[in-house]
Amino acid sequence: MPGSTDTSKRRRKINSPTCSPQWAFPCWLHIHTRAALISLCVLSPGLLFSPIKAAAAELAIHTGGATFAFSKTVFENLSEARSHTTLVEAIRAAGIEPLLKEEGSYTLFAPTNEAFAQLPKDTRAVWLQPENHDTLAAFLRYQIVAGRHSVETMLAALRREQGPIRLKTLQGEEIIVTEDGRHLILTDARGGRAMITYADIPEKNGLLHIIDKVLQPAGLDWIVLTPPPSLAPPPIDEPASSSAGQH
Repeated sequence: MPGSTDTSKRRRKINSPTCSPQWAFPCWLHIHTRAALISLCVLSPGLLFSPIKAAAAELAIHTGGATFAFSKTVFENLSEARSHTTLVEAIRAAGIEPLLKEEGSYTLFAPTNEAFAQLPKDTRAVWLQPENHDTLAAFLRYQIVAGRHSVETMLAALRREQGPIRLKTLQGEEIIVTEDGRHLILTDARGGRAMITYADIPEKNGLLHIIDKVLQPAGLDWIVLTPPPSLAPPPIDEPASSSAGQH
């Protein structure tokens, strides 16, 4: 029938690679709403690409204008985002860049520059010291989980468990996932809470979620890391009093 042929063609267009690089949604857009938008695209030719364009515009706001693509890896896409220059600098300093470029499937919870700015003062200067790179690598691995964990997958697990779920990170410790209204909340091993502000950004080798806080494992503490010399000035020797022994 002509009608069924048209619908089939439209479905193929939605699933085609030309659309998929922009197919990402903010976390607040509920799964059922997304499903309704997809159905609306299939049934209404005039609205075919509207949700895709809206999602691309929203993603650009969250990444400083970066355009992400399925053909690029997690790190390649992330390195183009002006909103995540601090994270990219840390990944390079820690030497885990190859991990986010290799084949496989990872979910990266990516803190923004503003999230890193909330860490203790001089943290960046500390992690750039060679003796702290292993600690930095472990710290960053706590932001990464093996496999693809989309919003839909995590919400389904929350419904199934009727409560919080736990995700084991590549660092070894866990992240607790809960739902708070229209948002997914990640609680780290120290009790800190991060919100997913933009979700389900597809990558060649995984999935990326943007978060507003840095996740911190319990086994690491930036405060006790060895500070670089510039942050620990040597003590000043006070000269002996010239009046000593005069009386």
